[in-house]
Amino acid sequence: MKSKKSLLFATVLALFFSFILGGCGEKPEGEKDEKVVIAQVNGEDIFYDEFYGIYNYALTSQGIDPETEDEEQLSFMEEIKDKILEDIITRKIMLQKMKADGYEITDETMKEAEKRYNDIIEMTSMQMQIQEQMQGLGDSMEEKDYKKEAEEYITGELKIMNQTKEDYIGDLAEEIMANNYFEDLTKDIGTSDEEIRSFYDKELELQEIGEIGEIDLLKNPDQTRVKHILIGLPEEAKSEYENLYYQEGKYEEAESFLEEKLAEIKPKAEEVLQKAKNGEDFEALIDEYGEDPGMESEDYKDGYLVNKGSGFVPEFEEASLNLEVDEISDLVPTMHGYHIIKAYEKIEEAIFTFEEKRDEIKELLDREKKNEFVEKEIDKWIEGAEVVKYRDKL
Repeated sequence: MKSKKSLLFATVLALFFSFILGGCGEKPEGEKDEKVVIAQVNGEDIFYDEFYGIYNYALTSQGIDPETEDEEQLSFMEEIKDKILEDIITRKIMLQKMKADGYEITDETMKEAEKRYNDIIEMTSMQMQIQEQMQGLGDSMEEKDYKKEAEEYITGELKIMNQTKEDYIGDLAEEIMANNYFEDLTKDIGTSDEEIRSFYDKELELQEIGEIGEIDLLKNPDQTRVKHILIGLPEEAKSEYENLYYQEGKYEEAESFLEEKLAEIKPKAEEVLQKAKNGEDFEALIDEYGEDPGMESEDYKDGYLVNKGSGFVPEFEEASLNLEVDEISDLVPTMHGYHIIKAYEKIEEAIFTFEEKRDEIKELLDREKKNEFVEKEIDKWIEGAEVVKYRDKL
């Protein structure tokens, strides 16, 4: 579970830093002078370069050609301009308020921002490694320096947005300062036990009738903990199937193609199934034949917990739930290949008690109350600010 601090003010900070990677951007030839004033907030100028980088990044992310003559896209571009200008003005007002209340970026804040930047590099590195595992590129993985590759990728993205590493770390430091400010601003706001109990009762009632509530299930469904041996289809075969089925809508052709490709790997799958049914060590068979990277992950060292609607492909989910403890399935064909599944544990449906969920509910309700309070405060700051917009300069 995420810490309370990391979850606080998610809504407000999403607004505050929705364009944190916007940077100043690279101004195209013939574009407006970067130092054109497009707005003023309490006498402080907002320059065109503060707007352009964000606007250019927004168009790129939406796949919009700035030179388009399409009326619908032109209208949408004007909406984007208005939204970005409002966000920049709101951010400026918030920063002014923090400064007036004595908040500033300290050496400690910068150290924390640098750590956060390094964490981003590490996370990107891990994602690259996992992606290549999923693509079956394991043979070349030992030779790669994923951290260096991640650093080069992040540096490249920042360069596109005309930002340096130092610029971005400064943005992260500003985000940390804002989070600290809002933490202090709302430190006395909380939820009573009566409110927590009322929420628990209402959520349980909703989930009893099959409705989706605001929090993880209070009622834990029947589950089966399983591990499996995946005899996988080649990546090119999976890609071709997905293209036929999802992109081109050729459903019958896609299923026929899948059957053909499954037939090619069936002899190997049957051989492994026979070994499993004959009592050979299932864990050893996973190590020798399995092609699902998830089975090698520390997160799933005890297997997958499967229940209805848990997100696994339907064939895998159905087969898993129908197994008894220590039972091994027959071959289960899916778009990923053949699965040989073993059930390790059956977990019966259970209702989490109020005490088990109390802290989680309190965290949710506290966050909602604090966000609501902060949003109202920001509305007051905006209402009290002297704002002048030069919309014709955009």
